[in-house]
Amino acid sequence: MGCCEGLLRCLLFIFNGALFAAGIALVVIGAIAGDEFRDYADEDIFDSKYLWGPVALAIVVGILLIFVGLCGVGGLCCKNKCMLKAFIIFVLVLIALEVVICVLAFVYNDEVTS
Repeated sequence: MGCCEGLLRCLLFIFNGALFAAGIALVVIGAIAGDEFRDYADEDIFDSKYLWGPVALAIVVGILLIFVGLCGVGGLCCKNKCMLKAFIIFVLVLIALEVVICVLAFVYNDEVTS
C-alpha cells in the first residue's frame, strides 16, 4: 500500500464519518422539530403539509446520509468493491439532486419571496 492510497483511505474515512454524523444530526433535528411543532401547533396548522413536510424531509435525508456513510465505511474497511461502487453512485445522485435544487431555487426565487 502506497502513501497516496493510505492518505486517500484516511480522507475517505473522514468524509464518510462526516456524512454519518450529518445524517444523525438531521434525524435528531427533525425529531426535535416534530416534537416542538406538536407542542406549539394548534389544530388547523397541525395537519398542514407546510408544517410536517420539512420535518419529514430532514428525517428522510438524514436516514439516506446515514446509509450512504455506512456504505462508504463498509466498503472502505472491508475493501468491498460493490459497496464502494454503491457509495459512488449515491454520492453522484446526491450531487445531482443538489444541483437540481439550486437551479429550481434560482428559477423560483421570485415566487418564494412574494
